[in-house]
Amino acid sequence: MNRERLRILADHLPSVPAKHFDLSSWAILPGRMGGGWGKGYKEMDKLGHIPEVTCGTTACAAGWACSIPELHAAGLRLVLDSSESWPTVRYLGRSGYMALAAFFSISEEMAQQFFSPTRYFLFDKEGRRRNPQAKDVAERILEAINK
Repeated sequence: MNRERLRILADHLPSVPAKHFDLSSWAILPGRMGGGWGKGYKEMDKLGHIPEVTCGTTACAAGWACSIPELHAAGLRLVLDSSESWPTVRYLGRSGYMALAAFFSISEEMAQQFFSPTRYFLFDKEGRRRNPQAKDVAERILEAINK
């Protein structure tokens, strides 16, 4: 487990505004309902990472990890897939959860525990299921690396 990389991500996540966090999509640019790059995809593909939060981009924890300078410099990327309409996380030729597992030196199962919305069962005060927020992911990561 690469605790240093995971800690960098966990420390960054609380700074992501709730309206720009969605664990169900690697990244969604403004004006592009349902995901994908929208108008700015060529620029994003060239850069290999998502733009700053001020542009209105929404992303999951893995998507935001690609925008953190230290993690981006280490090779984690958010790039277009072959259809040029949906972004995906990549590292050393791997995609998605396999890329995250390799990058953070964790199992694919643990990558899913951290980054998949289906692995979070959270409820509000009224007992209704709620979507995971950035702080929930940060807490789960910190719990694992502090064991």
